[in-house]
Amino acid sequence: MNTLYREGRKFAHLTSGTNILRATGESAWLHRVTVNTGATGTITVYNNGAASGGVVAVITVAANDVVSLDYDVRLDTGLTVVLSATMDITVVYE
Repeated sequence: MNTLYREGRKFAHLTSGTNILRATGESAWLHRVTVNTGATGTITVYNNGAASGGVVAVITVAANDVVSLDYDVRLDTGLTVVLSATMDITVVYE
């Protein structure tokens, strides 16, 4: 199987709060969400430049969870990630 990698991938290392990775009206690709150090809580991913609108995923995380989730989806109106608790995650996007 061949894997195609496009130029322009970025990552964001997040630990808490609301994180706007692409502003409203900007398209984005969400490639992967990796939980590096879990804590009991949720990660909510929005197809929007704010913490509202279209929900792409609500990821429930338990204490000590370590997982990598691939999405590879296009978002048309921005990318916002909200953490409900302090945890260590990495989001790969472009």
